[in-house]
Amino acid sequence: DSFEFPGLSGMDKMAGIMADLRKNPPAEIGGYAFRNCSSLEEIKIPESLSKIGPWAFRGCTNLKSMFLPNNISVIHDCVFAECESLESVEMSNRVSEIGAFAFNGCKNLESIWLPNTVKQIGKYAFSGCEKLKNVIIPDGVSSINERSFAGCTGLEEIELPKTIKTIGQFAFQNCVSLKKIAIPFAVTYVDGFAGCTSLRSIEIPSKVTFLGDF
Repeated sequence: DSFEFPGLSGMDKMAGIMADLRKNPPAEIGGYAFRNCSSLEEIKIPESLSKIGPWAFRGCTNLKSMFLPNNISVIHDCVFAECESLESVEMSNRVSEIGAFAFNGCKNLESIWLPNTVKQIGKYAFSGCEKLKNVIIPDGVSSINERSFAGCTGLEEIELPKTIKTIGQFAFQNCVSLKKIAIPFAVTYVDGFAGCTSLRSIEIPSKVTFLGDF
């Protein structure tokens, strides 16, 4: 019931692979399946798909958009890392976890909608997404991990829910366009905003016991 693609890293000619996919819609795309397929611009994923393995599309530098079917609940580590042309991603409201480095280095990703089902955002998940302008973190997420949004130089606004308890080290490092931030009430340790040179407004709750560099 599953279909994986072992040993395809670096392949640029996709015609035969796409023909097989149309004939036999897979339930799973294995890890590393399309890694470094630099000519891949578009892929239509069938609704039957329930898993995309780690690193599956890493380095697909010409991939421009991605639609994730309803059965996908986890975006695994490095799945879309270094997809430099990726502009948009559509995900269902069943996604609960975004893995480490999932969208790292997606320089042209301008917006991302995170459904309310998301509970975990991994380290470096969106680091280096230079065109990302605003992000709303949904209720239920309890921590922003290490460097999750570091180097998002175009990020102007981010909304953090009351459920946030931890902001990891350098979580928003060098977000040079970020103008304001409101730290949620439950947070006690803040060390995530070094290099945020445009910050004009910072709301810090009384529970904070450590405040790092800004």
